[in-house]
Amino acid sequence: MAVVSLGISISKGWQLFLATLAIAPFWLLACAFLAKITIAGTSETTNAYNQSAGYAEQALAAIRVVVSFGFEKQEV
Repeated sequence: MAVVSLGISISKGWQLFLATLAIAPFWLLACAFLAKITIAGTSETTNAYNQSAGYAEQALAAIRVVVSFGFEKQEV
């Protein structure tokens, strides 16, 4: 998007191109900030999925133990 916006600003005029270049550092800061937030959110989501997968695995293991010893009616 940045390259396309620079190309469009060059085609429209040199003044618009200079204005676009003046705003470029703000774009970079905003992109870096959003990338940091996205990475943190992805990491947090991955940790939550890993934790829930562990709980599900424990529940399935407990069900297998109950079924293997034939105590389904007592557990219900």
